[in-house]
Amino acid sequence: MTTGCGSNGQWYTPLNNCTEIHCGSLRAYTNLRLNSTKDSFMETVSLTCDPGYIFLRNNHSVKVVQCQTNGQWVPAPENCISKYSGPGNGLRKGKTSRYTCNQ
Repeated sequence: MTTGCGSNGQWYTPLNNCTEIHCGSLRAYTNLRLNSTKDSFMETVSLTCDPGYIFLRNNHSVKVVQCQTNGQWVPAPENCISKYSGPGNGLRKGKTSRYTCNQ
C-alpha cells in the first residue's frame, strides 16, 4: 500500500490497523532451554536440549527457529528426547545390557 501525508496533516489513503504477530511461547516443550522468550514476528530463538537430550528429527542438540508472518515458528519446534535408548532410557551409548521377554 502506498500513502502520503497531505498539507492538511491527513494521510492520502487511510491506514488499516496493524496488529503485532506472535508465534506463541516455546516454554511448553520439554527438556529444552531457550536463549530468549520473545515470540514476535522475525524474532529468532536458539533452542538447546538439556545435556543428554537431542531433537528427534535432526539428531542435534541445538536448533534455531524464527517467527513467521503466519504466526508459526520455522522450522517447527519439537521436544528433546533422551539420546540413550532402551527400556526406561537406561542404556547408555557403548554399554550393553541383557533383556529377556516373558512368553
